[in-house]
Amino acid sequence: MTSALLSPEARLLLALIAPDPAGRAVNQIRHPEFQWQRLVALAVREKATPALQRLLELAP
Repeated sequence: MTSALLSPEARLLLALIAPDPAGRAVNQIRHPEFQWQRLVALAVREKATPALQRLLELAP
């Protein structure tokens, strides 16, 4: 599946396991329509909250 079909929140979660050298997924959090509730719900559902926390701690 191409990442263009995924929501910005799903792309950010995917960045936890797939290399994203340009950091484009992390930059999605700056988008005015970014849905934090959706990101957290996805992270909880996928049991990725510890990885998400680490990513956000390192985010610029």
